[in-house]
Amino acid sequence: MGLNMTEHGANTEMNELLNSMQQQIQGDASPLRDLDEFSDVGLIAKQYNRVSDIRDRALNALKDRTENLEIVRRELEEKAERLKQANADAEAASRVKSEFLANMSHEIRTPMTAVLGYTDLLIEESWGRPGSLKLLEVIKRNGNYLLEIINDILDISKIESGNLTIETVPFSLMEKLKEIHSLMSVRAENQEIRFKLSFKGKIPVTIQSDPTRLKQILINLIGNAIKFTPDGGRVSMETSFLTTECGTPLLQFQVQDTGIGMTSKQMKSLYQPFVQADTSTTRKFGGTGLGLAISRRLAEMLGGDLVCESVPKEGTTFTLTVKIGDSETIRFHEDPMAALKAIQVSRPRGDGHFEQKMKGVCSVLLAEDGVDNQRLISTLLKKEGARVMLAENGDIAVRRALDAQKKGKPFDVILMDMSMPILDGYGATRELREQGYNLPIVALTAHAMSGDRDKCIEAGCNDYTTKPVNREQLREIVRTYQSAIPEETPMESVC
Repeated sequence: MGLNMTEHGANTEMNELLNSMQQQIQGDASPLRDLDEFSDVGLIAKQYNRVSDIRDRALNALKDRTENLEIVRRELEEKAERLKQANADAEAASRVKSEFLANMSHEIRTPMTAVLGYTDLLIEESWGRPGSLKLLEVIKRNGNYLLEIINDILDISKIESGNLTIETVPFSLMEKLKEIHSLMSVRAENQEIRFKLSFKGKIPVTIQSDPTRLKQILINLIGNAIKFTPDGGRVSMETSFLTTECGTPLLQFQVQDTGIGMTSKQMKSLYQPFVQADTSTTRKFGGTGLGLAISRRLAEMLGGDLVCESVPKEGTTFTLTVKIGDSETIRFHEDPMAALKAIQVSRPRGDGHFEQKMKGVCSVLLAEDGVDNQRLISTLLKKEGARVMLAENGDIAVRRALDAQKKGKPFDVILMDMSMPILDGYGATRELREQGYNLPIVALTAHAMSGDRDKCIEAGCNDYTTKPVNREQLREIVRTYQSAIPEETPMESVC
């Protein structure tokens, strides 16, 4: 009988324990009531309470962590939104900057076309009047200097924004060096400075790089050397072929002068934009301090570097290295100096015409809204033997081009200004192409920012040239697009 009572009590406690566990499973958070801690059921209840307590603490910790994670998530979302807005603001600022520079470039280049162009015309007509000729040369020199400044500002802006592109094409190294030597020799002679090119070892016949940017760097380095060298000094450039430890072929150009030199302190700020050695340098020699900053960054973009060594009052040496393509395809000159001397630099005659008589005549439609530039460009074209018709906006240009084609006397080329009233050059070019007009259209524009050429080509232009337009550019256009038809009655120019 006693045994049955004991079993009954145990069963009762177990039932109570199971009922309490069931209530906790259903959400009752109170611990199990105290049972006989020395009984099996009591021990189970005690351990269950301990496990429940640990579980509750873990759940509370998990809840706290979840709440903290939610706070962090919201903070990250807010930061991401602020970063997104900051990026949008930066992009907007970059667009405003690019638009400002593009507009500044256009607004400066447009009047510079007239300034430099009319100066050239006056120089042609000033023979026998040396006083006038000297004054005109001053105007031209300062006009070109102003143009160099705007070009430098645009270049550094494009480099900093990542919009400057480098092309890699094969070209003759000697032809490029001959071109540079011909240009810089004149500048050196004006300061009574001896300037020479030399070579060390074997020199490649053809290299792969960006010929325009390589020329820009070398002209800047040689120009600086001439500028900072006193009259009677020496400037030289030695070209040599190198290979890196991994076998990459390089060209090295060492530009050395006997100029004023620099201290180590001055050299620390050498490649910073808008900075020169000191303020006295700017006052005495001029310059914006952009040239070397641009040159070094271009050197890096060409796969090389630009370094400097200098001794005050003794001179400076700039060493430029650039990558030049695949070593397996490189051929070398046996005698580099003889190869350089063998290259002939083509020059137009002093009267502005080619040595060889041109066949036929070039018929040109000049779409240009500026009256000054209309007169200038048409005058220069006529001096090259072209026939010119004017159109002061894109709408008139479209009508005159289609009308001439319909009459069987199409223009050999259309020179299309891209910024005109009523219908701009982009719209006019697209409309002509949509109408089936497939004759040459050359963009003639003051827009010279990165991407402007691509924009003109995408609109349907065959080629692109920038203002200020010079005599050589127009001469090349006339020569390229002149027809083989004998010259007829001159076309009437219409403004």
